[in-house]
Amino acid sequence: MLHLPKHLYHQPTGLPMKRCRLFDFAQRNAHFAIAGGCIRSGLLRQVVPCSMILRVFLLALTLSIATPAAWAQRPTKSVPKLATSFFTTYSYLSYSILDKGTSPEPMAAQGVGGTLTLRPNGTYQKRLTLSANGGVMNFDQDGRFTFTGDRISFSYTDKKGQPRTDQGRFQLRNGLLTLTIDGYPAGNKSIYTLRQQ
Repeated sequence: MLHLPKHLYHQPTGLPMKRCRLFDFAQRNAHFAIAGGCIRSGLLRQVVPCSMILRVFLLALTLSIATPAAWAQRPTKSVPKLATSFFTTYSYLSYSILDKGTSPEPMAAQGVGGTLTLRPNGTYQKRLTLSANGGVMNFDQDGRFTFTGDRISFSYTDKKGQPRTDQGRFQLRNGLLTLTIDGYPAGNKSIYTLRQQ
């Protein structure tokens, strides 16, 4: 409990019984902040009811002590993260191309195989194989990937030594990973379906 000096309760001559000079004490301590404002000395020159001044002073003291502790105890908002199982090796199941200039429906590639490895350190290894002209075509990439929300991007160096970045969306559900990569011109897409090994 807060104990105030006895002289603060001195009753000035000529003032009603419920009045006091507690405002003098508050005036000397007008630096306390209350609800975003300050007790300014100019506002305390008037005679204020003792009970009101005491309540204001106790409120200021409580806020100055309790507020920092209350903020410290506020829980921090957690940042959503992908499950550890996202970072693993996937097997290619299908690959199709949506070329709106040729067909409104995606065209599926034949003989899809190979793997895609996504590592926790942000690197990836792509080893995609397709059947074509009676043989097997290899599409190898090694680079880095980043993701935000459901957006993902793959950065790598092409066979000509030029840096490239493929961007699109991904969805992982029940061990199946779907990658929809934006093509050129806008509206064309490459769609991959993979399964966790």
